[in-house]
Amino acid sequence: QQAPAPIPLLPLVKRIFDQVALEATDKQIAMTLEAPEADLRVRGTEDGLSNIFGNLMGNAVKYTPAGGKVTVHMALTGGQVLTSVSDTGIGIPEKDLPQLWQEFFRASNARASKIVGTGLGLSIVKRLVETFGGHIQVHSVEGQGTTFTVTLPQVEAPSA
Repeated sequence: QQAPAPIPLLPLVKRIFDQVALEATDKQIAMTLEAPEADLRVRGTEDGLSNIFGNLMGNAVKYTPAGGKVTVHMALTGGQVLTSVSDTGIGIPEKDLPQLWQEFFRASNARASKIVGTGLGLSIVKRLVETFGGHIQVHSVEGQGTTFTVTLPQVEAPSA
C-alpha cells in the first residue's frame, strides 16, 4: 500500500487518456484532452489516481455510442485541481443519480443496454477521491451524456 504523496496529475491523466483513446478509436469516439501546461500536483497514490481516472474515462467510452465524444478537461481554480470527464453517451436517469455511488448499483438504462459492468467502479472512485481529500460530482441528462468532475486540493511540489 503506497502512502499518499504529491503526484503530478497531468502526466498520469495523459497516460490513461492515451490508453483509453485506443479503445475509443475502435468505437469511432472522438476524445479530447484540454489541460493547462501547469504543474498540477495533488496528494494521492499513483494506483489510486490511475484507478479514479481510468474508471471515469473507461466508463465514458463504454457508455458512449459510436460517433460520440469524450472530453477530459483539467483546470486549476482556487487551489483546487478540477478534472472533468464528459461524454455524449446514454446518460444516467435522474432517479438513479442518488444511488450511483453505492456498491453494485447500476443505472437502469446501463442494465437495459446489455453493457457489462459490476457496479463497483464508482463506489471505489468516490472512496478514493475522498481518501485523497477531494470530492466528486456528477451531472447527467439521460440520452445526452454525463460529466463527472473530480476536485482535488493542489499541493506544492516537494522542495529539492
